[in-house]
Amino acid sequence: KNYQAFLDSVPGDQRAIIGMQGCMQAPIWKSKPTLYTVKKEPLFNSRRSDFSPVLYGDEWDQLFLSSTRPQASGSEMSGITGIKAGDLFLAKKDEKGKWQAPEQIESEVNSEYDEGACCFSPDGKTMYFTRCSHDPSYPRYAQIFTSQRSDASWGKPTLLEISRDTLSSYAHPAVSPDGNW
Repeated sequence: KNYQAFLDSVPGDQRAIIGMQGCMQAPIWKSKPTLYTVKKEPLFNSRRSDFSPVLYGDEWDQLFLSSTRPQASGSEMSGITGIKAGDLFLAKKDEKGKWQAPEQIESEVNSEYDEGACCFSPDGKTMYFTRCSHDPSYPRYAQIFTSQRSDASWGKPTLLEISRDTLSSYAHPAVSPDGNW
């Protein structure tokens, strides 16, 4: 009703047209619910920010996530979020298939800076992740780093140079299934 009232005064407004179409579709969507159930997972969620989960491993038995929980490294507040800097954490399934509580990744991937939003190459040997450094005399930009898996740990991160443009931010990487993009 409100979208129609708006369209009466601003005919052809695309946002209002799309909004009205969504309202007309809503009863159909409600009558045919999805097969998925979304619910909070208390084991993975802390009282802090927990985000960007990624399944990993041949059996999808590991879950990487970004978190600002108290165990995260660094004491500085994030210049982007204003809260404690985040780190990457890992939860694993035990031999019975039950998820265990997330633990901070023990490697140089986590630093005093803000790390998060990771993904992996198709072979699982390269991790791509976001790092946001802080420097009071220089603007804060997000950058993408890589880390190579060696034995059972992740190696020293290296900056992934996407361009020589020093004013751009790159974050939240995603890798194509074939690993080329």
